[in-house]
Amino acid sequence: ITVFFSDEDGIYLKAEKQQVKKGALDMEAAEAVQTLINGPQDAKLGKTLPNGTKLLSVKIDGAVAIVDLSPEVIKNHEGGSSGELQTVYSIVNTLALSFPEIKEVQILVAGNREETIAGHIDITTPLGPDKKLVRD
Repeated sequence: ITVFFSDEDGIYLKAEKQQVKKGALDMEAAEAVQTLINGPQDAKLGKTLPNGTKLLSVKIDGAVAIVDLSPEVIKNHEGGSSGELQTVYSIVNTLALSFPEIKEVQILVAGNREETIAGHIDITTPLGPDKKLVRD
């Protein structure tokens, strides 16, 4: 799969190829999000999810992946609009661009729809991928 981490400058997302175990779509998608939480293999790339963030669940509803994260994704977020863009779209792009069945991603925090993670990006509705944030 293709996992998206922060680039060297912390401005754009950069793709990194990683392996996940074959299985049901929700299991593979959960493993992809866990890979994001674990961080990149390439030391030049940066984590996009705050320390302490845990994956609570991934469910697939039609073409929407519903990703439920622990409250640390908000509590430990460093803030800033570009940091929040990277957090949100590393998840959305990883799932929507790695799995053709997934068109959009709904991010939940502790089972609830939150307005934002750090005050900038509306996460109340499912989001589609944004390739403009990706640099090769």
